[in-house]
Amino acid sequence: MSAKLHNSKKLNKSTQGRRVDSRCLLWLLTVFGIATLAVMAIAVVTMQSFSPIDDGIANPTYWLWVCAAMLPIFAVNKRYQRTAAIGKYSLWVVCSFVLAQVVVGGVLWLLQASNVSWQGALSSNTINVILGSVTYTIMLLILIGAPAVVRRARVSLQTLGIQWLPTWRDIGLACVGIVLYFIASVILTPILSILMPWIDMTQQQDIGISAPQGAEMWLTFALLVVVAPVVEEVVFRGYLYGKLRKRHVSVWVSVLLVSVLFGAAHMQWNVAVNVAILSVFMCLGREITGSIWTGIIMHMMKNGLAFYLLFVNPIMVGIL
Repeated sequence: MSAKLHNSKKLNKSTQGRRVDSRCLLWLLTVFGIATLAVMAIAVVTMQSFSPIDDGIANPTYWLWVCAAMLPIFAVNKRYQRTAAIGKYSLWVVCSFVLAQVVVGGVLWLLQASNVSWQGALSSNTINVILGSVTYTIMLLILIGAPAVVRRARVSLQTLGIQWLPTWRDIGLACVGIVLYFIASVILTPILSILMPWIDMTQQQDIGISAPQGAEMWLTFALLVVVAPVVEEVVFRGYLYGKLRKRHVSVWVSVLLVSVLFGAAHMQWNVAVNVAILSVFMCLGREITGSIWTGIIMHMMKNGLAFYLLFVNPIMVGIL
């Protein structure tokens, strides 16, 4: 009798777990659907194009949305826990990314529709830095904060890979990793340009900031070299990679998925290819050390070099 009762309790717990997963999936799909409708509504009202498929397969965001549409197929697969984890957590990262854009875009539209002047004497560069920082903050609040509030599903520091401060080992691995990334990039970029001839590998990344001066330079540095690397590593190599590995998804599947989504999120093919290669080495750094500090340092190095080439070097050349 006690054995039957014990088995019955186990069955009830298992069924309850499946129901929780079903509700979570329904919630994710609802959020993603609302975000998509909101993007379409804003596009109609403002007569602007927010479509990620304007350029067809030439736009990496197209593939981001295609993958997002397919992820529920994996998430509903209760029989295979690893496959379900791939769909569920990847979809939630995409939802957070889209919702953050929608919230910022919606607020700006409301301010414009209400004829509220909020820009003042701020330059376009300063405004873009502020909007970028706000978007990053909202994305983190949605990604990590919303599940903690709605489902009390808190994410541990170990899952995020920030359970301890950076060590000399992290710094050393970052230096090795960035060198390997540059070597791999030099080798793979010509090959990929042949395999994907529609990609202009020399196209400059559009970050919405041009020729910053004075205080703008420091604000741009803070956003691109400090804020962006930290937030993006927490999201991709922290939350997503940590969740996948916690559900026993294999290393290479996790690396591939995280790198593809990370590249697509940059919305420009040549940049997507380049940062996807970088992501592979940053994921391996997370796997080796158990933290994201190696990835953060590598990311800062890469963005720091880009910052110098884009903004500092032209000034130095002009002076000389």
